[in-house]
Amino acid sequence: MKLYSFPQAALEKAIAKRMLTLPPPHREWFADRWSQSPTRSPSSSTRPCR
Repeated sequence: MKLYSFPQAALEKAIAKRMLTLPPPHREWFADRWSQSPTRSPSSSTRPCR
């Protein structure tokens, strides 16, 4: 069930801006996790609800 619907472009911009303020080790850690996020996957909207 989707509770909130944020504009994808605004979310991407906010995350990118926040990543610029992180120190390099934290930035790399977060970038790795963010690239695996289900919100970044094009198939996330086609998953069945459970």
